[in-house]
This record gives sequence, C-alpha cells and structure tokens, in this order.
Amino acid sequence: MKLSKIFETNHFSNSDIEFSDILYLSIDTRKIINGAKTAFFTLDGARKKGAEYVENAYEKGVRCFVVNEIDSIKKLPNATFYFVKNVQDALQKIAIQKRIHNPIPSIGITGSNGKTIVKEWLFEILSSQKRVVKSPKSYNSQIGVPLSVWNIDNLYDYGVFEAGISKPGEMEHLEKIIQPKFGILTNIGTAHIQNFRNKEALLKEKLKLFANCNVLIYNSDDPFINEHILLFFKNNHSIKLFNWGFNATAHLKFEIIENKLFFDYEGNPVCISLKHKDKSSIENLCHCIAMLFVLKENPNDYINAIENIRRVEMRLEVIEGNSGNRIINDTYNSDPTSLSEALDFLEQQAGGTKKITILTEMFESFSNHENANKTILELLKSKNLDTVFFIGKTFKLYENAFNSNLKECLFFENQKDFLDQNFQKTITNATILFKGSRVFELDKIVKEFQQQTHETHLEINLNAIKNNLNVFAKKLKPETKIMIMLKAFGYGLGSIELAKLLEYQKIDYFAVAYLDEGISIRNLGIKTPIMVLNTNWNAIDKLIEFDLEPEVYSIESFEACKNYINQNKDLNKNLKIHLKIETGMNRLGLNLEEALFISNQIKELPQITLASIFSHLAASDNLALKDFTLDQINTFEKIYKEIVNQIGYKPLRHLLNSEGISNFSDYQYEMVRLGIGLFGINSEDSISKNLLNPIRLVGKISQIKKVGPKDTIGYNRMGKIDTESYIAIINIGYADGYRRSWGNGRAFVYINGEKYPTIGNVCMDMTMIYLGKEHDIHLNDEVEVLGEHISIIDLAESAQTIPYEILTSIGSRIKRIYFES
Repeated sequence: MKLSKIFETNHFSNSDIEFSDILYLSIDTRKIINGAKTAFFTLDGARKKGAEYVENAYEKGVRCFVVNEIDSIKKLPNATFYFVKNVQDALQKIAIQKRIHNPIPSIGITGSNGKTIVKEWLFEILSSQKRVVKSPKSYNSQIGVPLSVWNIDNLYDYGVFEAGISKPGEMEHLEKIIQPKFGILTNIGTAHIQNFRNKEALLKEKLKLFANCNVLIYNSDDPFINEHILLFFKNNHSIKLFNWGFNATAHLKFEIIENKLFFDYEGNPVCISLKHKDKSSIENLCHCIAMLFVLKENPNDYINAIENIRRVEMRLEVIEGNSGNRIINDTYNSDPTSLSEALDFLEQQAGGTKKITILTEMFESFSNHENANKTILELLKSKNLDTVFFIGKTFKLYENAFNSNLKECLFFENQKDFLDQNFQKTITNATILFKGSRVFELDKIVKEFQQQTHETHLEINLNAIKNNLNVFAKKLKPETKIMIMLKAFGYGLGSIELAKLLEYQKIDYFAVAYLDEGISIRNLGIKTPIMVLNTNWNAIDKLIEFDLEPEVYSIESFEACKNYINQNKDLNKNLKIHLKIETGMNRLGLNLEEALFISNQIKELPQITLASIFSHLAASDNLALKDFTLDQINTFEKIYKEIVNQIGYKPLRHLLNSEGISNFSDYQYEMVRLGIGLFGINSEDSISKNLLNPIRLVGKISQIKKVGPKDTIGYNRMGKIDTESYIAIINIGYADGYRRSWGNGRAFVYINGEKYPTIGNVCMDMTMIYLGKEHDIHLNDEVEVLGEHISIIDLAESAQTIPYEILTSIGSRIKRIYFES
C-alpha cells in the first residue's frame, strides 16, 4: 500500500513510498536510527515548529517527510514530502495500518493512576514466559500511542499498551490504534478532570477504550466504578466483565494475611509474598494477576516473576561507579524498544566520556537469534559506541558482522566469564550502560562496578524535570531563550547530570556559581554557553580556556578582566561577560554610573564582548510587592537603554527567575532564568498544577524496638510515650540534611502507605520514628523521607525556611540516583 493512500492525500513530491518500506517512525531528529527507512513527522514542539527540523533529519538520511506546510521547507533532492492538514492525524493513520497488518492480541490499560505501573509489571510478569511488546515509558498520549503500536509484530504473543486522555473525544482515536482485545481499568480519580463535566463524564470517556474488547478487568471494591461500569456496558453483551476485589462477591477474591496475598486458582490456594506493601502497589499487582486469569495463564507459572517485580520508576538509573565511571543500570527490560531508549539515554549522559555498553542476549523479544542480532546491530551502529561487551553464546555466531560495523567488540558466554577478566579494575572515566535479560544476572556485574556508598539515597526523576522545563517553556515566546541555574550543585541534585540532560533538551545557557563547576561541565564535552556567577578573578585564563563567561558586578571585577586582556593582546578568542545591574535587591550589582563607566570602556576593548545585561528581582513571588517589582523593571530598562546607546549593539536581557516567569511574563525579554521551578516548586496555581515532583529521599528501617512508658527515646530523653509502643530507627540524620528541628513529632515519614511521626531528637546519622501500639513495618522496609507523600514545602514550613534550603542541604554522602521513568 502506498503512503499517499494511508494519509489520504494526493499532495506529495517525488515518488510515492510503499508502506512496507518504512521501518521506523520519528518525531525527534536525535533518535533517528536508520534514516533511509524512517518516516519523519514534523510535529510542532513547545518552542519550535516541526518544519524547522526537516534539514537536520535529511542530513541523517531521512527521505520521507510528513508535513503540514510546504512554503517554509527547502526543496531537498530525492526527498518525498506528504502534505497533510494534521500531522498528528497522519501519525495515527499509519499506526492503525501497522496494527491491521499485525493483529496480535493486545491489552489496553487506562485509568487515572497506575497505568504505567500496571503496564510495566504486566509486561515483566508475562515476559518471563511469553514474547511481549509494550508502550515505552509513559507513551500513552495521542502521539505516544501510535509510536508505541508501531513496534508491534506478529512474532509477539501479546501487546501491552496504556492510554491516557486529557479531554473529551480523545479515547476513540486511541481505541482505533490499540484495538485492545483485553482491557484493564486501574481506577478513576481527579487527574485531568478539569476538562470534563464531572467524574462520571471522565469515566465514560476512559471506558471508550474498551468498546470492542472481549474482556474488561476492574476493581469491584470501588463502588463508583462498579456501578458505572455495569451501567455503561448494560447493553453491550459482547464484552465480558471480570472483576477482582477483597469482597466476597468478586469474580477473583483476594485476601492478605501477614504480608502475603492469597487467592484460589482452580480450587487450589496460591500464595504470593508481597514485596511492595502499600495499597496502590497491591491494587496494581491484583490487576496483573487478574489478567493472567483472563489470558488463561496459570499464575503458578509466574510466581517468581510476580514476587520479584521492581519499582517501575527505577528504570534507567544512573549511579556512581568505581574509577570515575558512571553506571546506567537498565537490567529491567530486554526488548528492542527499551534498548533504543537506553542507548539514547547513554548518549545523553556520556558527554565527552567513553561510551561503553555491556549487553546480553534478549531471549524474550525475538523468535530467532538472527532477527535479534540484526536489530541489535542496527541500533548499536547508530550510536558511535567506543566498546560493546556481548554476553551470550549466540552473539559469537555473528562476531564478524558486529566487528565490521562497531569500533570494538568483546564476546563472553556468560557473566562469570566476563567477571573473570576484572574489567571493573581497568575501565576508567567511562559511561557504561548495562542492558539485558535477567537470566544473565547482570546485577552481579553492576555490583562489581558500583561505588559503595551510604544506603540512604536521593532519587531524581529526569523525566519529571523535562516535564517541568516544558511547562515553563509554554509560558514563553518561541524566540525567548532559557538559562538554567545550576548553582549549589544544581540545587543539591547534581549539576553535572542536569547539564547532560538539559543540553540534550537544547537549553540555551547554563549558570553556575563558581569556576570549578563550569570547568567540570566543560570537561564532559558540553558546549552550551555557561555564565559563572562568582568567579575567581585571578583565574581569567581558565575562563577563556574553558569558554566560560563571568558575571561582572563591580568596577573591580571589570578591571580584572580588562587588565588580563591588556596583558594578553595575542589572545585568539574573546572574553564574553555579563553585566549585573543593581535595581533594588542590594546584593551584587552595578549602579547606573558604574555600568556606564564599564560600557564606555568596553567600546575600546574589542576582545571583550558584552553577552548580556541582567538583574535580579527581589520579590517576584510576592504580588503584594508588585509595585516594587515594577520599579525594578523600570530601572533595569532605563539602564539597559543607556548602555546600548553607549556600546552600539544590543546584548541579551534577562530579569525573570522561575517566579518571575509565572507572575511577570510580559518582561521575559530575550532570555529568562529557570531555577527552583525546574524542580516542581512554584507559587502560581496555573503553573504548579502541571509541575511534577522529581525528587524522592529514601532511607531504610535499621531496627524496630518495643518501648514502655518508663522508657525515653534519644538524646536528653526528649522522646516519651504513655503506653507500651513500637519505634523504628531509620538511617538518616542531620549529617545528611535531615534537620534536628524535625524531631519530636514535627515531621513525618512515609512507610508502606502510612505516615509516621518522628519521636525524640534527630541524631547525626539516625532518626527515631513512632510506630504506635501495633504496626505492620519490618526491618529494611523502605522509608520515604521526602517525595510524593512527604512534601518539601511542608518540611520547609516545619523548619521555618524555604524549599531551596532543604534541597541544597541534602548531604553529599547521600547517593544520588538519576533515572528516566
């Protein structure tokens, strides 16, 4: 079939392309694998039109383009352009055609929460016995679903896809693409309800995914869902409703006894040990087990997979390795889609370091080794890796193909053979991706490469940070540049890792506090311009060597720059500087007289370029002080005009910080500075409701004790109880940034679905938690100290401080784990 027929358009240039000639769909030029076999869809982004990426895609070998405008696109030799009214619709049409060609049984999942977790867990469970394809990450939107379904193939036993909506009319499109035979409704809540009349209208829209399903699974313990599903499908006799619950009338009845989940299969009891004990995780697991019943799979065959499922959000985690290495641990999935994602992530994180991949065979995802190795080779070829270690017998059969297409390849039959070579002692200063099938026990290799650190750790969700960046970008004009503030070790989260992520997102500028931070980022191979806020004026040679741009805030700081330039007239590149203007903050900055004195001298110094002029708002988050902020803005504009008149050109202007973007977006000028907002914190409701929390500080239970009314807890005997109770000791204290002022019940932690208060004074390395007279807590249980359930804003208010201080106080001995969910 020709693509013109699929897209329903006669408007195309060059020759019409066969559907079968397209192997890949792309909306992102950074992720093109094989351009000659790719159709590129020019979807508009938050800040750029899709048509602007056509030439870049063409340079990567793409010759098939789907566009909604022709005039702005340069004619390119041998390229075929399909002109359509709506590029997104065209993307969905080609995905529907792929689905028609590959009619394998698919499972559609929707709901307000838990879609991604149920999809990932169901995939992990089924993959232990079957070949399964799934949606990558949270690809559940009008764009994500067609990209997901494109990966489908008749060689798979099942497809597992999630579907999300934000407004009426969307689910019908997704149903046509997924064409689910089996369905799961996880739950119904208030997410995205603002675009619907009420909760019932939201549920009805979601249920449209199952219009042509054979079986729908749902939780009958929820009376709202139970009632409305029965009403919605009252006249639809072609669908079977299969519910589970902890109630006596459920089709599949569950029971929990002492952290074990019980149910019957063909009259015999089945027992599952619960690794995740919170209510949401148990519900998600029940959905997966119910699906095994519907698929007529024996749950006894899947017990090991069920009991060993991992938290979904820990996929693609980045951790510190030995010998200056960075470890990307993605031993969770072993399929071509996740390999492609992992290699993209490796490229993003590597910077200027060596790129190494340790890869095992992928038994679960291919019907034969030849198909597997062809696909793997094509993916690896596109990423310019320095070394690939192959683990598995069949890789050796294709040694010649791998060696002739990749820089360096080494082959091993199993993980023991690999470990015997002690590569963990010889590989240094590299970024290493671990990727493969669980049967090869890659975790043992990861452990050898991993740096041993404090067990308490800080999880940083890079996808949440990307989401927050896009939320603020939508408040800006397309031409407005964004400077990301990476001072104070990236607000305590890690400036190096954030710089890698954000350069990949095409950020315009970075700002760091000190010279050494800028040098560290440059040493990664990052090319994005970097402003240094507090430089060492005795090291201007380093500024020039590493292409760093200092903030000039005083006559003295400018004189240091001028003197260096005058003493080194043979320099072959300019020093870019940024003038900071005093407008009312009364911190660092130049007044009008000082600024004009400096700008007058800049005219006579061609080796100094004024890159930007900026100032800092003192109260952009406080609208009660709006008049003061407007006075600052007026002062800034007046001084800027005078400087421009003197130097004869217009440097960039930037004044707005995160709160300024929210409250004073009319004054975004040529650039804005984004800091704390990137981490999900903003006072303006229309922005904050779309921001995601990217951080989670996690400890463990070190010990549980029974204490009586005569006992006291902690230093100075501050912790007291009235009756015999239990306490837990967790492995975090004020040396880790957990403040002493949070002791004695002034803060809570979250364990297994419940909040528990502190008791007694916080110690240097430990904190005591009150569990009550009875509890369901165990040694080594995970403790959320800060995250989804323990708000950083609440903790800051309890300590009478601001979120900035909480973030930047998290101790350096706390291991940072970066991941993409």
